[in-house]
Amino acid sequence: MIIKKLYRMTAIIIVIFLTACSGASANSYFKSGNGYMEKNQYEEALGAYEEAIKKNSERAEFYIAAGFANIGLENYEEAVNYFDKGYSPKDNQIVRENNKSLFRGKGIAYLKLGKYSEALLQFASASAIKEIAVLDEDIKKYIALTEVKLGDYGSAASIYEEMLKIKKPDVSLYSKLAEVYFAMGKVVEAAEKFDLAIEKEPDNFDAYFGKYEILSAKGEKDKALEVLNKAAGIKITDDISSYKAGILEYLRGNKDKAKEYLNTAYTKGIFESSYYLAKLAMAENDFNGAKLLFEKYEQDMGKVTISGWYDGMADCLIKEDRYEDALNYVIKGLALEDISAMKQLMLKKVVLYEKVTDYAKAYEAAMEYTKLYPEDAKMKREVIFLSTRKEK
Repeated sequence: MIIKKLYRMTAIIIVIFLTACSGASANSYFKSGNGYMEKNQYEEALGAYEEAIKKNSERAEFYIAAGFANIGLENYEEAVNYFDKGYSPKDNQIVRENNKSLFRGKGIAYLKLGKYSEALLQFASASAIKEIAVLDEDIKKYIALTEVKLGDYGSAASIYEEMLKIKKPDVSLYSKLAEVYFAMGKVVEAAEKFDLAIEKEPDNFDAYFGKYEILSAKGEKDKALEVLNKAAGIKITDDISSYKAGILEYLRGNKDKAKEYLNTAYTKGIFESSYYLAKLAMAENDFNGAKLLFEKYEQDMGKVTISGWYDGMADCLIKEDRYEDALNYVIKGLALEDISAMKQLMLKKVVLYEKVTDYAKAYEAAMEYTKLYPEDAKMKREVIFLSTRKEK
């Protein structure tokens, strides 16, 4: 969903960039690439954009589009190279539009690479350009996400609060702000934001799920269950709400009912269902079956955007003592824009670096973890232990 949104935003820019100043053949390849991007066929899109560049190497938008195709392929360093090739120091409207797009693209690439300070610089450069105002809110969301990755929850919260001041804000921002408040230890404020999301959209299953997770983490199981019971009152009106009901029953511990909803949703083409079916398999200690379902999800979806998927796959691989493979999944999960599983992924990163006896990186990962979660006394002790091992 996030990737599709990213490319819908890119498509807006592409429409602006299309002009009649170059050969039809180059434009033809460019348009073909755009079509592939809409279908998430990133290799084909990149090939088309490269052909367009061969035909006309002067068009900045060709390089920018190739940069986004590389992001889709997770070739982030190569994406940066393409964005750099599209940059121009000239000052006119078309150049400013191009530069705003490429600064945003470079910011996303750096974010994925874990180069958060560099990402912020690129997003700031994009924000400073007034053209293509339709991208401004999107850029603010990326800045907030980057601040979260840096552990600056206060700055992220301020951005979300500002974005919620308009008359008709994006309701999903209440949930994002709630997640940030929760990370800051402000449980009451986090619950209040989820309540606002529910008030604005009473049938928003995800807001109920978010509040449930907060109350569960706080140990308030009865209140958490009460939230789920309220969500059970939402009417099932279509295949999506039926799928959400499956997640609800999974959270309520009604495994058979959850499987029924989720399997039905899968037959309706809602392939995300296999993710929760995998979680159910894990709950039954069937890690081999869970791994197969996680793999099915990836195959059906073509792109993984749920950080919990990587967390689950890592758990399955750890059961097989495949620590290097599990570590690779953890690193990929941390590169996602979805931060819901960030804490457990960061914790696994420390553990897995220890498992592969890379104590220097384990120490770095532990330091990064304690910066974001300073209340974890156990990890602070682990930092002390790793500091004695990292030089050996």
